[in-house]
Amino acid sequence: MWAVLSAGVAGGIAPMLLTPSSASASDSTPAGDPRLAEMASPSPFRGLVFTGLSLGKDGSNCAGAFEAKSRSGASLGCSHGPDPAPPGVDVRRGRSDQQLAADAAGPAVRTAADVAGSAAAGLGSIGCIGDGIAGQRVQAIYAVPADRTDRSATVIPAIRSTYAPRVDWQFSTSAGETGGVAHVRFVTEPDTAGTSCQLSVVVAHLSATGDDSFSNTVSELKNLGYNRSDRKYLVWTDSTVLCGVGSLYSDSKPGLTNLNNGYAPMFARVDSGCWDYAEGHELMHTLGAVQSGAPHATSAGHCWDEPDEMCYDDGSGATMQTVCTGRNGALFDCNHDDYFYAGLPPAGNWLATHWNTYSSSWLLQSALTLVAGVPISGGTTSGSGTGGTGSTAGTGGGTTGTGTTTGTDGGSGTGGGTTPPPSTPVPPVGPNPVRHASGYWMLTADGHVYPFGGAAFLGQPAPLPAGLSAVRLEPTPSGLGYWILDSAGGVHPYGDAGDLGSVATSQLVAGERAVSLSATPSGAGYWVFTSRGRAVPFGDAGFFGDASAIPLNRPIIGSVATPTGLGYYLFASDGGIFTFGDAAFHGSTGNIRLNKPVVAMAAAPSDGGYWLVGSDGGLFAFGDAGFYGSMGAVRLNRPVSAVVPGSGGYLMVGEDGGAFSFGDVSFFGSLGSHPPASPVVSVALQTS
Repeated sequence: MWAVLSAGVAGGIAPMLLTPSSASASDSTPAGDPRLAEMASPSPFRGLVFTGLSLGKDGSNCAGAFEAKSRSGASLGCSHGPDPAPPGVDVRRGRSDQQLAADAAGPAVRTAADVAGSAAAGLGSIGCIGDGIAGQRVQAIYAVPADRTDRSATVIPAIRSTYAPRVDWQFSTSAGETGGVAHVRFVTEPDTAGTSCQLSVVVAHLSATGDDSFSNTVSELKNLGYNRSDRKYLVWTDSTVLCGVGSLYSDSKPGLTNLNNGYAPMFARVDSGCWDYAEGHELMHTLGAVQSGAPHATSAGHCWDEPDEMCYDDGSGATMQTVCTGRNGALFDCNHDDYFYAGLPPAGNWLATHWNTYSSSWLLQSALTLVAGVPISGGTTSGSGTGGTGSTAGTGGGTTGTGTTTGTDGGSGTGGGTTPPPSTPVPPVGPNPVRHASGYWMLTADGHVYPFGGAAFLGQPAPLPAGLSAVRLEPTPSGLGYWILDSAGGVHPYGDAGDLGSVATSQLVAGERAVSLSATPSGAGYWVFTSRGRAVPFGDAGFFGDASAIPLNRPIIGSVATPTGLGYYLFASDGGIFTFGDAAFHGSTGNIRLNKPVVAMAAAPSDGGYWLVGSDGGLFAFGDAGFYGSMGAVRLNRPVSAVVPGSGGYLMVGEDGGAFSFGDVSFFGSLGSHPPASPVVSVALQTS
């Protein structure tokens, strides 16, 4: 469920950006602690923000985790740290009113007959347990900061009909795998008809900065009175800062005195971009999963034996393994030996002598006798009597990309059984997605072209004259041709690419070289750009200015045209971005100290953002360009040299021809096992 990247890339380590001054390390923290790498690599696009968190001190309840602190420095409890959004989801986009309306209507498969049926009622339902308030309970909260619109009228119905029932589905179905029963002890209240109950959802109004960090949210909620140790607070925050984050104490001792079982109030925050996705994961953290001593635990509160709701590559160094093949990735504890065993764990099971979250006082270990009223399409509300349990099996797989690094990405697939598995958020796609890619070409510096997939070999300039190198391959709009640019400004057309001209050698001054070519949308023109920032148009390409008169810190190394053909971006090796025409500036790395230089740039298909890629495979997303993964945490045989965008992802290539696909870009092959004699300098998708 939480396997978040393709091509075997670390899922919890994001591209290197700025180290947040508000996240601090203790003096005793070893330099190799993976938490330091996480804190030094925030990714706002995926919700990996560490503001207000510091490293837990050795020997404390937060050892090996993070400690949340208030603005005044007071401790607010322990946490595993922020979890990332799934691939293709940019948390800054949030959840639209249209999505909320659909969520509030409930899952399309949930009919009045389903709710009335006893089996369905026991799966994915809110139980009317006792008087609804006594004992340990999970309190649902809708939190909205002062600078955002209060959407409680729409969000609360979605929480009651879709989001919270999904959480119960995860617990009850997971329990059924070992023959047990488990339901979340939510706080409930009488429904409007007075015949059943409904989930209690309180509205908490935060200050304008109350959503800026997990610490701010916890601090303000406590000040509002949500500070009971017999409550775990599941907070749907109408914000676009995080994906999800939850409280977690380092305590693996068995029994009801475990710190995660009532030592202090605990909080699980989920922001709108990850509603209906991360709630169960964060609530399970507050129950005490996953303790670092568990057999398959990572050091960051997760696990590595997949598929499992709590397992993903969180950057701690653990190698992910598919152990429970065919299992739905939204369920808890593959093989039930790390944190959740519904029943009495057998001798030899780690949970027989350590903390088992099934023992949590916040779970009901018996069948429901009455469930909450559920909104049904058409406006009615139905309740139900005695429920049962069942199971859902899923099958799924992933793709394997090979190059300088290989890996697999397992995903949850379709399910069978009485209850369909919950859906995963659909990655956002811009208004002008590129066409389907059926292959790609790689170009080496000595002028050789290597086609993959449906991309055809149409010619190459190799061998080039001494002193010249190939620098760019640019496809035609039809995908039936391409231009190749050499370092002297010569343009070599192949296939249906038109011969529109080259840069005259006399136009280049000493030390100046051609570095990039970008075509117009019609294919009837292109620009050639030089290391001094000059733009030379051909055919129907217009001139919108260039950087030749701007003092440059580093040479220009590449270009990207806008989808309209009415502008272009130039970029330098320090990550500086220069915009011309209708190209919009969304940020750069020009003022950031980089581990390695920027080598490539790609524009998002929405025309609202772009990516910069460093030679170490680190990726920087700007504007609405989503983060789908990077190679920044992977040791490469050769540096990354190029990147090309898809409609919801991108493809990176290394100098040795290794190919790394992320998001929706398919893998068609690589040169990684037989590296070319000359480095790969360019890659282009063949579209159809």
